[in-house]
Amino acid sequence: MYTEKLETDINISMQIVFEFSEKLKNAPEYVSEVQKLTLNPNKAYGLKGNKGLYNSEEWWNNINKGIIETVYKKGVITEIYEAGQDNLGHSNSFKFRDKNGNEFDESMYCLRKKDFQYFQKGHYVIIYYALLELKGSEEILEEVIELAISKLPVRY
Repeated sequence: MYTEKLETDINISMQIVFEFSEKLKNAPEYVSEVQKLTLNPNKAYGLKGNKGLYNSEEWWNNINKGIIETVYKKGVITEIYEAGQDNLGHSNSFKFRDKNGNEFDESMYCLRKKDFQYFQKGHYVIIYYALLELKGSEEILEEVIELAISKLPVRY
């Protein structure tokens, strides 16, 4: 939906492998906990919620209208690796480079297990983020709203 509107630097078929809205439909307890933290004035952490309550219709409308700032990052996957302390025994993260040479690290997000096959070195990725303000902090949380990846590697 979001990544389909974006012009890419390449002409290749892309597969949307992650939509945050779909993930949240299957995680009502998680959404409830995030909302409770946001609404609790005694908690110094959580989302500010000043532009809509997390996953509410107002929140999504504010993402779509640009009231909640958003950003796209896109580039070619340069590395696949395992991150974290859990020793999962498989890759769960990747590094990608944009056309200006900037490198970014990101976790692998998919709604369907079969789509993990596209996370390979040389594949093109487009990630759409909502920039969420946190309570008691100047930090911004980059929430992945949508992720699309090429079905084949690219020459870039």
